[in-house]
Amino acid sequence: FKIESECNSYLRHLLAISLCDNQIPVPKQYLEEQKNYDFNVELQLTLRDWRLMNATIPKQNVQRFLRAILNATDHSSLINASISLQLQFFVHDQKSSDDATLLPDKIADELYNLIGKYLQLPPGNEADYQLFEALIDLCQLCVNLPLQVICVRLVKELVSDFRHAIIDLLKNVNISLRLYNKLTILLANVLKVVTTLNGDDTNLRILHSNLFELIFQLIIQHFPKRDLLRIRCLLGLLKTLSAFDITITDEKLMSYCKRLIKLSLALKSFTQTGSRWQIDCLTIVCQLYAQLEEPQRHFSLCESSVRYLSGLCGHCDRQVRALAWCILTHASCYVGHE
Repeated sequence: FKIESECNSYLRHLLAISLCDNQIPVPKQYLEEQKNYDFNVELQLTLRDWRLMNATIPKQNVQRFLRAILNATDHSSLINASISLQLQFFVHDQKSSDDATLLPDKIADELYNLIGKYLQLPPGNEADYQLFEALIDLCQLCVNLPLQVICVRLVKELVSDFRHAIIDLLKNVNISLRLYNKLTILLANVLKVVTTLNGDDTNLRILHSNLFELIFQLIIQHFPKRDLLRIRCLLGLLKTLSAFDITITDEKLMSYCKRLIKLSLALKSFTQTGSRWQIDCLTIVCQLYAQLEEPQRHFSLCESSVRYLSGLCGHCDRQVRALAWCILTHASCYVGHE
């Protein structure tokens, strides 16, 4: 230690834990009991030390903030408790040193009961939007950990109700771009985490397919308005969805591929933003190609698309070049219908 006060503070903490038989947190009555021991007064735990120790115990703090969330009576207190819980998760890993989870499945289930209640319906006013966004942030953090119970509960709700607020708000052009971006990221991440529901993938595949078609239509609707930032958010989600097995016919998959190539061409930008746009569009095309049942009979491109992709083979971004070559290779295998 660089200074003596830090050393003494560490020794006070160590001594308190030792005299309390490694009990964590150290009972508050120890502050009085320690006066009966024969050691230097500088090694006696202070009230400030005791508060600091309690403030740095992950499991205890998580439980405290969870109680605050479950007992919240208004939007403001719920938002504050939600943010405090997020900060606690940010600071500590999901598991403590003894490998006991900070948030057991039963508690996580209770937490989602409350979160889910507020996420089912779209917000109606500014205060509702603030609360909704705070809970979306909390959900995102739970997905990142990941807390599997909360992830599965959320996906089950999306499967059972395609008009869920999280999906419904994607159709709302009036919500802030910040919230819009958070919604698309949450959907993409939770769908990556939950790959099966009780061993039955049918309903999950239907959700992937319905979401893919909805997101694609939203992209087409936004493009004439040049709402490029929202389209970027949607393309990220569409790229995630295109990696799943979606139940769409070869003819429809091919029509999506052609429109995505045209969408890539329509931006006409060779900046870093343009490259990211093209990478997303062309990646989706490659992932959809992998889902074609008879690619040699369906994956055909018009002359203008071939010319455009050939031009991208000399693009300054190597990912764009690689994807363009990949798509042209697929197109070269086209043999047509017998």
